[in-house]
Amino acid sequence: MPFDIVRTLDDARIAFVRGDIDDALAAVDRTLDELDGSMPGYRDVIALWLFMGSVIGADSKRWMAEAADESVSGSDALKVAALCVQSVEHWHSGSLLQGLSLNRFAVEHSHDVAPVWRVYAYLLFAKKLSDLHISHHAHRVVRDLDNLIDSTGLHMLGALPEALRSLLHLQAGRFDQTIEAASKAVRISDEHDSAFGVKLALSVAATAHLALGDRDRAAQSLESFHARTDHYALLDSAARVTFAETALVAAQEGPRAAAERIRAKWHLLNTRSVSLIEDPARPAWLVAVARRAGDTDLAERCLRAIERLASDNRGFSLLESAAQSARAASAGEKPELTSVLDFGADRPARPAAAADHRPRSSETEAAAAGPPPHEPRPIASLSLREREIARYVGQGMTNQQVAKQLDLSPHTVNFHLRNIFRKLSISTRVKLGPIIAQFDQPPDFRAPSS
Repeated sequence: MPFDIVRTLDDARIAFVRGDIDDALAAVDRTLDELDGSMPGYRDVIALWLFMGSVIGADSKRWMAEAADESVSGSDALKVAALCVQSVEHWHSGSLLQGLSLNRFAVEHSHDVAPVWRVYAYLLFAKKLSDLHISHHAHRVVRDLDNLIDSTGLHMLGALPEALRSLLHLQAGRFDQTIEAASKAVRISDEHDSAFGVKLALSVAATAHLALGDRDRAAQSLESFHARTDHYALLDSAARVTFAETALVAAQEGPRAAAERIRAKWHLLNTRSVSLIEDPARPAWLVAVARRAGDTDLAERCLRAIERLASDNRGFSLLESAAQSARAASAGEKPELTSVLDFGADRPARPAAAADHRPRSSETEAAAAGPPPHEPRPIASLSLREREIARYVGQGMTNQQVAKQLDLSPHTVNFHLRNIFRKLSISTRVKLGPIIAQFDQPPDFRAPSS
């Protein structure tokens, strides 16, 4: 290519990494105006445009047609980028199986192209696997992504693996590790003056702080999320932040204000995507908030969203579990799944560990903070199913072994375990055994059932 075109593309890439998407896309547009299909690198420049445009949801129909050119044999950057863009479009329109399949094809084709396209395909694939709570596979892809970034010197993307790890820790109920990984992602991004991964990490950190009951730090993470106007917020990150902000409104102003916010921000909740069940109890939580506000129309709308997603993607047991929990909430029953966003009577305003460092003004205030860390936790707050799972995990069983014992899916066991950790104010499985052993009379366990 002519030197001036190469320089323009370099400027575009630097602007994109720094977060200036408008200047970056404008520069690529100028380059494409000067090229035609017979020139070397033409398809690579289109691939770069698709990559950048996908971040802000730009209309890509014109360039996707170029990607479909059957006269081009083999794999190239444009085919990989087009597969990635298509996978995202299907994913966020609710066609999960198609989105996952296209992403898998992109990963396979990416091995014959430049490393940056492999990173793109692996990143999207890891995120989809984490959305579906296929955590073991997701961790493996994140590890591959980390190694790929390190071995190819693409360090400006280095925050992405840590941001994804923070999300996986969040889903597993490891909230302290969630915050640690999210902080590391932000630090790596700042070191390389890169816009990648920051808003994902901050949105995850805000949710983890909420799970720990620390509303002040959650609010700080949300404020930082909005303050970074030159960083990218993809659909799922925007949805996660909206859920977190709604939870704060529910806690501070009550369910009526929260319901009003749900209505006003519905377009940001990404309800057609599987990110709706990144926390599988989210749909039930939405329904419960609407019911507490007396907004039956909104409760029905929330229920229809998860039922439509489950109906359109039969075979994903996680979706059906989320739908069942939402139906229970709609019927006024206590859902089996409990969201980390739910500030109910059993949720502290902030973690006991943080509260212990605050000065006490009276015995009443000290009593309200609950027992000190060395005293038995309130196992009575666990449901019958949670007690079953807690006892088995406390005995050293893995999630898979517990699932087989109780005829549940490993995903369901994981979600219950996350609620157990939250209610008992612990973050590791190791701490569960001693807590269970402190109680003289074991729970009256039911026989395993389907």
